[in-house]
Amino acid sequence: HASWRCVDVCPDREMIVAPHVRKTRPTAVFNGACVDECPLNFTMDMETRTCIPCRDTCEKSKSRCGGGVVVRSLKDAEQFYGCKHVQGSLTISVFFRDAREYELLKMYLGGIERVDDYVEVNGCTGIQSLNFLQNLTRIEGINPWKAPNFYYGLVVTNNHNLRYLSWDRQKNLTLGAGINLKVLVMQNPWLCFNDLEQLRRDLRWTVHDWNNGYRGTCHPIDLNASISHAVDCRNMQWDPVPETMQQHLIGYNLLWTSFDFKGDDFAFSEDEEFDEQNPGSCTSLMWKFESMDNRTEACLAAMVKPWTTVAVQIRARFSQPNMGARTKVMVVHGKNLVPSCPTVVRRKCADSSPYSVTVMWSPPTDYSDTVTDYIIIAVEMGTGDSLPVPCTAAAVMVNGSYCQADAMNRTDGTCFVSNAPNIARNVTVSKDVCSRVGDGGVCEAVVDGLTNFRKYYIEIRARNAGGCSLLSHPLYFRTAKAHTDIVSNLSVVVHNATESMPFAQMAHVEWQPPKMPNGVVHSYQLRLEYNITVEEGSAVSSYVVEQIYPRYNAYDCSYKLGMVDKFIMCQGITKTSLDLPLFRVFGRRHEFIIQIRVLSDAGLSNMTVEAELSVDPVYSALPTSEDGNTTAIIASTIVVCIVLMLVVVGLLLHVTRLHKRKRQLRRSLKHQMKLSVSRSSGCNAIIPRYERDEWEIDRDHLVLEKELGKGAFGLVFLGKWYRRSDKEPVEVAVKTLADGASYVERMTFLREASIMKQIHSEDIVKLLGIVSVGSPVLVAMELMSGGDLKQYLQSLRSEV
Repeated sequence: HASWRCVDVCPDREMIVAPHVRKTRPTAVFNGACVDECPLNFTMDMETRTCIPCRDTCEKSKSRCGGGVVVRSLKDAEQFYGCKHVQGSLTISVFFRDAREYELLKMYLGGIERVDDYVEVNGCTGIQSLNFLQNLTRIEGINPWKAPNFYYGLVVTNNHNLRYLSWDRQKNLTLGAGINLKVLVMQNPWLCFNDLEQLRRDLRWTVHDWNNGYRGTCHPIDLNASISHAVDCRNMQWDPVPETMQQHLIGYNLLWTSFDFKGDDFAFSEDEEFDEQNPGSCTSLMWKFESMDNRTEACLAAMVKPWTTVAVQIRARFSQPNMGARTKVMVVHGKNLVPSCPTVVRRKCADSSPYSVTVMWSPPTDYSDTVTDYIIIAVEMGTGDSLPVPCTAAAVMVNGSYCQADAMNRTDGTCFVSNAPNIARNVTVSKDVCSRVGDGGVCEAVVDGLTNFRKYYIEIRARNAGGCSLLSHPLYFRTAKAHTDIVSNLSVVVHNATESMPFAQMAHVEWQPPKMPNGVVHSYQLRLEYNITVEEGSAVSSYVVEQIYPRYNAYDCSYKLGMVDKFIMCQGITKTSLDLPLFRVFGRRHEFIIQIRVLSDAGLSNMTVEAELSVDPVYSALPTSEDGNTTAIIASTIVVCIVLMLVVVGLLLHVTRLHKRKRQLRRSLKHQMKLSVSRSSGCNAIIPRYERDEWEIDRDHLVLEKELGKGAFGLVFLGKWYRRSDKEPVEVAVKTLADGASYVERMTFLREASIMKQIHSEDIVKLLGIVSVGSPVLVAMELMSGGDLKQYLQSLRSEV
């Protein structure tokens, strides 16, 4: 074992030999433990990494060293490593924190064979025997430890955990004969009386002892104990002490300690006693105790925590110092509970990929150190579902917890992933994606394989050996759009003109829809460009608009004829094919160019594909009236010529106005785009459409009287609201939206009013109604008759 942890191979020890310079030193196995250096008369075998006896003299052995030293730490004891003869006295007063430090002390002092003056062991709170002086065979007593009328060669005092004075070569220890040396043993509360008697009997020493063994028991009897598993408690029961000892029984103590590894092969010593006044000194384990009085059972629920291993023992206390009874040390393992759910699930907003998302979250607050991996579930939402939580918002508490209440684990122990019918991705990532565990930790993982411009929500589970946590609060988001709204395989077949429609040829247009559209494809737009002159267009425009294209409105296609830009726009096409009439021009052949673009959830795409085609000329005049009257024809021709002249003049004026309107429209669009960008924030910003509800009031019921001030969106007026339920009008404050406001400003203004619908407090101005129909948009609010708070406070400045 290494630091009381079972290992297969002893690990190397890392040492700092200089600033920012680290080196590793191999360790070896000695007596079942990993040690940094082999003890005296042993050397390290580098192949087997074990300590073996030296064949000759070991390199570090030395014969003599100076005495008169008080060993208060391992650093003080290290100077005696390899020493056999101490020329002077040796005083040992060391506090031990764990068994590894005791093994080091044993290695440093274990080679001492002879001391010239005396040996004093005083105030060593961590030792249980003097076995660290295993090779000591002679104490000369040249300058002994002096007391009134006595001289002592061995002094053992005030060692609160000392159980035994004996060690392996104790029978070979002799005291100097020149002075009548004695042994002083005093104030060792756990020292067994039998050990003192053995010194007197075997070594024939004169032992002066006082106030020893008043807490210790030399030969305790064993009590049987068992632990049963109840629903909410680990119940421990033990046998009472025999009747012959009942009259001296004070009560039972429950001793317990927990350690941080999940195994049951820890080596407990049955002789490890417990000191109520100094509970951490008796052994390397930090024992705690609880008095059971005269009860013979105890509930261990408070001791056995989840994911811990606890050692427990019952010991009886008697009024007689030589009586003792105890159970064996029993090991109890806590339950392997599942962790709490991950918290603060959010999206990394810098990520703008259409097909993946980077998810960030915080580890569970409970049992996060036991997590082995995380399960990330991405679920695609329906087309009508909204996105209630933006990507930058933290998770919302649900029923007092960040977790969702759903099924946690199946009966076979495997994780229940999700009951969503349309799971897009189910990703399992290691716990290594987290920078640290617990509070302040951040985990990050990439979920790929998603579809562009789709609405998703992501839920995360933490998993350990006990199972899976509850689902985290969902993260709602939409993936970015891609340039995938492109139709393919555009084909056009032009048919010959017929007698029923000689001035047009039918074209059958077909195409394939986009393979990976941005959401749902709502419709298509078809643009038909042509290359005729203005005069030719004037001659056919009325005929095309009034007679040819209206026949094909059954295809849900509205036409727009542009004589200046020379195009026809067909909008609202819901199919992937269309029969389109192509008009013919008198006396010459002309060409058409067909382009198609897509209207999806992401908006209108660019014109993607195009096809060029031509139609035959027509050599007859436009259709005439049925009477065939020549006079009517001549009159009609004159009228047509006059009309054509007027049309040309009108067209020129119309073109001038169109250019002017285009310039104004471009300036307005640029201004609206700037406002839209400045108003939107976060990633994937979504401006919802306002829906009218019960807060809508009639515009005719509001009368604006005078201006009160100016707000962020427009002017604020004093008004009166004529409600049907009241006989007299109510004075209100009316906020208005300025003329010329963009769509984004209008939606932002209405969204601010919608937020006030949910606020019901006496300390906040109340919303009374909204007028969203027509222009300008009005919001009626509670009138604050005192006026502006800032001006009111400034008016009182001289009085305060």
